[in-house]
Amino acid sequence: MTDSSVVEQRASGLASFQTGQADILVLRVIGRPSGGLVDIITYSDGEFTLRFGPGRPGVRVPFFVRVLELRELAALLDALQDQVDHPPADRNLDLVALRAFVEVLAQKVGPGASNRFGEARFAGISKDAGGGIVGHLGLGVDTAGTVHDAGGRVTFSFQVIPLPPGPFQPLSPPDLDSLVAALTAYLDDTPEADPLWRELLTDLRTGKD
Repeated sequence: MTDSSVVEQRASGLASFQTGQADILVLRVIGRPSGGLVDIITYSDGEFTLRFGPGRPGVRVPFFVRVLELRELAALLDALQDQVDHPPADRNLDLVALRAFVEVLAQKVGPGASNRFGEARFAGISKDAGGGIVGHLGLGVDTAGTVHDAGGRVTFSFQVIPLPPGPFQPLSPPDLDSLVAALTAYLDDTPEADPLWRELLTDLRTGKD
């Protein structure tokens, strides 16, 4: 029997494949250059680690490897999930690999954690023609979001600038908890905030109950 026939025979029998061991040799995401450095996050031996690469020629790269903490992983998961839901225009990005990374990261973080709105910046808020509350948030350097409260039914639209906003969708319970916590902290620190933000917070809390 030739090598090729062995391969063909084994490949045709994969429906009865039994796993004896599973390995991920390289599961990694590499960020875009920022401050002369590139963040490299790798999954290995059950841990996610952060190290750096040069963002441009001539940059000195610190030799530093750090195991990421759960709160940092939760923030990373939120950022990557947004990119999976709203893929960037870069056609060179391997979305299959990104989704695989997100799946493993989600298993590590667990279903109850979200830091999606941990760094949210609350901006303008108003009422639309139908009386619904529309609040605008900054989420990152080039990401934003809009919260829509229609009589207590709260949905959220994510936007990668300068792309158009995505569809309005309900928030998951962990994301809802994250938004409530962020908005509560904002209102505690900003007594002069528009009263509509407090009205929105009341509806968010009602929706959680």
